[in-house]
Amino acid sequence: LAQDAFDASSAYIDTNWRKDWEFSIKSFRLEHAPGSKYLSEEYKARSHLVSPKTRSIIRKNEAAGAVALFSNMDVVNLEAGNPDDVMSLASRDAMKAVLEYRLGKTIPTFEICIGGIQDAQTQGVVCSYQYWDYLKAKDGRTLKDKPCIELRPIENIRIDGGASWLDPVGTSPYFADIIPMYVCDVRAMMVNKDDKTGAPKWKKYGDAEILKAKPDAMDTTRKARLGKQQDPHLESTEIKSFDVVWVMRWFIKDSQGEDQVFYTLGIDALLTEPQPIEEVYFHGRRPYELGYAILETHKVMKTSVPMLVRPIQLESTDLRNQ
Repeated sequence: LAQDAFDASSAYIDTNWRKDWEFSIKSFRLEHAPGSKYLSEEYKARSHLVSPKTRSIIRKNEAAGAVALFSNMDVVNLEAGNPDDVMSLASRDAMKAVLEYRLGKTIPTFEICIGGIQDAQTQGVVCSYQYWDYLKAKDGRTLKDKPCIELRPIENIRIDGGASWLDPVGTSPYFADIIPMYVCDVRAMMVNKDDKTGAPKWKKYGDAEILKAKPDAMDTTRKARLGKQQDPHLESTEIKSFDVVWVMRWFIKDSQGEDQVFYTLGIDALLTEPQPIEEVYFHGRRPYELGYAILETHKVMKTSVPMLVRPIQLESTDLRNQ
């Protein structure tokens, strides 16, 4: 099921959205997109500057977002559901104190918000993963215990194109997150035992199986984002502790319409057995959200700002270079 879902979603992305993402990211980075005439041999010795029009639009919107979200001293503003109820007022004050602490101390709120605005404009959509980071030492001490919000690269997300545009994450028959992990961390998960069951958290595999999960080619969207920098996920062919492999977190609906959660090593090996989502996440929902900057009905993936202003961007670039 995971292999079929991965192949279908990857083909959908490559056919419909990959080139748009590459152009959008290149425009934001003030670089020419693949296929541009300025990258041809005929233009090698000619002026090939890139107009900063797209980046300036996105940066201005980021500044407007920063003013809208962070112009007050308080991070959130809460009101009691029943102003005449003492308990409702006390509940508001307690919730406000918790949110102010979490959003001001344990969650990098400014970076998450402005980064989300940037992703939503540059790529059309922004994806975030919400989870609770909890880690206990062998001696029983609590090392980590905090809520987390993580922005995920859109090229690492796999979702069905026929999902509802109002709730794409919840209505898609499958949802996958491709996570780059160090080999040493993967091996640790294969050895560390679960507190509830006492069994290893992940199934154990040898180097031959782990090698299959290494990225064999550089993702073109990630390449556009990195520019001329080396892809940190690509290393030599021999397995080393600090090499990167792909681990995939899957949410797939079974024959009863219930979500099953499991991890795979690449798309070739199961790391965990499928479990009902309620056993993994107490709220019973997929802990992901897809947001956007421009509303477009009946489309899971929205059009990015660089694609909307593409004609103006190309015309401005041509005039500047002429």
